[in-house]
Amino acid sequence: MPFDIKRATNGPKHHFFGFHDLKITDASNKYILALEVEDISHPPLSGEKAKSGVVEVGGDGQFRASHETSAFNYPQGARQQWFGDTTLFTTNDRVGDTWGSRLSDATTCEVEDTFEFPIHSLCNDGRAFYINYARLYRNAVYGYIGILDKYEEDIPKQDGIWCANIKTKENKLLVSIDEVARCGEERAVWAGYPHYLTHLVLNPSQNRIAFLHRYRVKDGGEITRLMTIGTDGAGLRCLAKGFLSHFDWLDDDKLFMWGEHQPRICRMRESAFFSNKLVSFGVKQAKKIRQCIIRRKVNKAKEGEQQLQSKTFMVIDDTEPAKITKNGIGVLVSDGHPMTNPIYKCKIIVDNYPQADRCRTLMLYDYLQQTKIDIGKFRMIDDDVDEESFNSEASYYGVDERIKKVFPHEIFMHSRSGLHCDLHPRWSSDGKVAYFDSIHEGTRQIYSVDLSDCLL
Repeated sequence: MPFDIKRATNGPKHHFFGFHDLKITDASNKYILALEVEDISHPPLSGEKAKSGVVEVGGDGQFRASHETSAFNYPQGARQQWFGDTTLFTTNDRVGDTWGSRLSDATTCEVEDTFEFPIHSLCNDGRAFYINYARLYRNAVYGYIGILDKYEEDIPKQDGIWCANIKTKENKLLVSIDEVARCGEERAVWAGYPHYLTHLVLNPSQNRIAFLHRYRVKDGGEITRLMTIGTDGAGLRCLAKGFLSHFDWLDDDKLFMWGEHQPRICRMRESAFFSNKLVSFGVKQAKKIRQCIIRRKVNKAKEGEQQLQSKTFMVIDDTEPAKITKNGIGVLVSDGHPMTNPIYKCKIIVDNYPQADRCRTLMLYDYLQQTKIDIGKFRMIDDDVDEESFNSEASYYGVDERIKKVFPHEIFMHSRSGLHCDLHPRWSSDGKVAYFDSIHEGTRQIYSVDLSDCLL
C-alpha cells in the first residue's frame, strides 16, 4: 500500500530531533520538538549552537525557537523531551561550566527553569537520569564538545549514572561505572581505554532503566554489555555481552535489541594475548571471512533455514539469568533503530542503515507475528565533509588520545556531522504517527507518516 509521507518542517534551514527512544509529540499531539541549525556540514565545534523549539502538528512547518543550546550532537540531538502530560519540555544546554538543561513551555516558547544537570531520560514525576556527556565525547561517541571529562580513571568510582529531580533540583550518583563493570563478571573487565555508559532508556512503568556499558579492548574493537537497574538503584543486572547495538523496551520486562550475545568470545578478546598485532590482525581477517560465509549461506538458504543469520534482533527478558530469543530472522536482516509503539505494543517502527542503493528503509514490524511492512526508502545525499571549510582538529577537543588512534578519522568526521542522517524513527504520543529525520530532499528535515490503518 502507498504511504503518504509528509514533511513536518521546512528548509532552507535544517531541522532534526535526534534519537529513536523518545516520543516527539506532546501528550495532546499538538507540537513536535525540533532543533534548528544553518549548517550540518561538519561535527559541532565548541561554542556552536542549535536552536531548540517546537513545530505545530498539521501547521505550516514554521519552527518557533525557545533558546539556543551548545549541548547537542546530530545522532541524539539535545535530548529534548516532554515533561509528563504537560506542554513543558526539557533541552540539554551548557549552564556555566557544566552540562545542564532548561525547561521551556511549548505554548509560549519561554524558558521556565534552568538546571545544573543534563537530562537523558525524564520520568513523569520529575525524576531525571543522566550520564557524563564530557566522558562520552572523550570516547568519541554521542557526547557534547566543549567541557573536559574530569574523571581521569578508566573505570571510575565517582562517575556513572546520575539521578536528579527537576522539582527539587536534588542530584546524586545512582550507580558508578566501577559497580557496573564488576556486575556479572567473574573477574574484572579489561581496562586500557575509558569505560563509559550510554543509551539510558526507561521502561514503560519508569521503574527500571536499560543502558549500555561499553569499553574498547586491545584488538581495538569495542565490547558492549546490556545492563538494567531499578530507578531506585537496586537490582543491577547484566543481560547480554558481545556485539550489541540499538534497543527498546517491549514492555516492563522484555527488551528488543540487535546484536549477538558472545560472552566467551568477549573473554578471549579481553585477554592480553590479543594485544599482539599479528593475532589481532588474524582475528579481524577471520571475522571478515566468517561474515562472508554466513552471508552467502543466508542468501542461498531456503525459508526455514535462516537461522544461519548470525546477528539478529533478540527478545531479551529482564531476568537473572536473562532469557534471550532470536526474533525476525530472515525478516529484519540488518541493524536498525527500533521504537516500540506506546499503545500497540507488538508494533515496532524501525529503519536500517544505507544499503547498496544508498537508501535507508523505514519499516513497521510486528514482533509477535515476525512480519514487516516496508513504508518507504529514503536516499542519503552524496555530500561529504569538506575539512578545508572548518578547523577539523578542533572537533577532537577532549577526545582521548588512545581513542583517536583506533577510531578512523574519516568515520568520525562524517558520522558526527549532520550529513550522516539516520532515520531514527519515533512514535507520536498516541501511537498513530511515525516521525523520522531524513535528508533525501537535500536539507535535513523531520517527516511524518500516518500508520493508523496498519496497527489493528
